[in-house]
Amino acid sequence: MPFTGPSRAPQILAGNIIPMVVATVFTFARIWSRAVILKVWGLDDTMVVIAWIFALALIVANCIGTAFGQGHHAVDVPDDAAIPLGIISYTTSIFYTMALSLTKISICLFYLRLFTDRRSKYLIWGTMTTVLAYTIPCIFLTIFACTPVAGSWDASLNAKCVNNLPIFWTLVVANIAIDIWLIALVAQKIRKLQLAKKQKIALLSVITMGWLVVVAALIRLGRTLRIINDVTLGIDSTWFAYDTSIWSATEVCVGIFCATAPSVKPFLRKYAPGLLSTLASSLERGGVTCTAHGRSNHTALHDDGIELENRDQIPILESGQRPGTRGLADDKNSIHGYARPYS
Repeated sequence: MPFTGPSRAPQILAGNIIPMVVATVFTFARIWSRAVILKVWGLDDTMVVIAWIFALALIVANCIGTAFGQGHHAVDVPDDAAIPLGIISYTTSIFYTMALSLTKISICLFYLRLFTDRRSKYLIWGTMTTVLAYTIPCIFLTIFACTPVAGSWDASLNAKCVNNLPIFWTLVVANIAIDIWLIALVAQKIRKLQLAKKQKIALLSVITMGWLVVVAALIRLGRTLRIINDVTLGIDSTWFAYDTSIWSATEVCVGIFCATAPSVKPFLRKYAPGLLSTLASSLERGGVTCTAHGRSNHTALHDDGIELENRDQIPILESGQRPGTRGLADDKNSIHGYARPYS
């Protein structure tokens, strides 16, 4: 559709496509590392690939929205664009929720392979159960929010619809809480490492990148509340709410990046060994010594039950560990790179 007046469509396109490109690169690097190089595949790999598919659907829908008026003032958007925009809003809310939830499920499944002690496994199973417990009903209520269903995007049907604000708040609060919990879960494991304070800080900075997802979620929440609470902005939402889709895309794609990044080391080691050496040097300057070829001593984790089974496959953190103590798992069925930072 041709539009007159100013446009924020380029910002929407760039803000959706750029993070998706990064997430796609890391997703396919993980697929290649796991399926081709290591020739192993787990349920967590399947879940993150499905999450990527929903993320791609989200980004495509957001970009298509610019063809129907997203990023333009409401007065410049023709009336016949209302239904297409309604359909896009309806579908993106489903894609967004599915992508986030499947990413979290993938991370939990990854942790089940990484952490072998019973307490951690119980906590992880509880986390997955919680994610499913709020995701399934929220998805159901979103899909069938109106009777008939088409009333969700066609106001002319005078459909009976439920208030979607409780669904919105449930997803926002639950997703942020799970993100923080997953960061805390792995951070407390690192806390028990026999490392100097400077080394722990450097390691934590690598494995807890999930805070970026929390930041994106909070910014998206703030922007969405601004539109909801300000009637003037709500009337011209196609213009003022342009960046909500950007932050939704950022939140989803950063989550996928955090879920896939730890598994791309075999890919980097085979096709970009120089980059791997640079990353190792950066960590070394931060107080954590890594070997570019994956040969070193193993890191102590006291009695955490996280076993280091294959020292040829990963960069190992040197800590002067006593023989017989335990370390971070990274065999072919476990972690293949840095300890997983989450979303």
